[in-house]
Amino acid sequence: QLFVNNFDSGVLNPPPSAGDSLTLKEKVTPSSQTLTLTDDTTGATVSTSSSEGGMTGGHSIYLLVQGNDGSPGFPPFSKVTYSGVKIGGSPLANLSPEAFNQVDGGGSIEIQTSPITGGDTFTATYKSNT
Repeated sequence: QLFVNNFDSGVLNPPPSAGDSLTLKEKVTPSSQTLTLTDDTTGATVSTSSSEGGMTGGHSIYLLVQGNDGSPGFPPFSKVTYSGVKIGGSPLANLSPEAFNQVDGGGSIEIQTSPITGGDTFTATYKSNT
């Protein structure tokens, strides 16, 4: 499931499988933003647009992963690699972003984000689900 600034845009159909390659593209203008997620393996695409454009502060794009039964939490997965991440054509590292680790209510890490390597690549790794 894909969210941009807390607006639900829908789900890929068919859902991605382990090993699929996904491409996420965002276009932001002064008056709108458009987000498109494509499963490069199956060709499935989901897209959303919002009139919340021209954002000057930080914002977030979330890919929500749930168990197959729709329950909250994260199904176990190995490492997810994000590569070629650019903002305005510049490598992600040029913006000095901060890594975000998903933690549970007790402070245990559920999903750990790595440091950026090569200027535009990082990983997210499943650690636990409590």
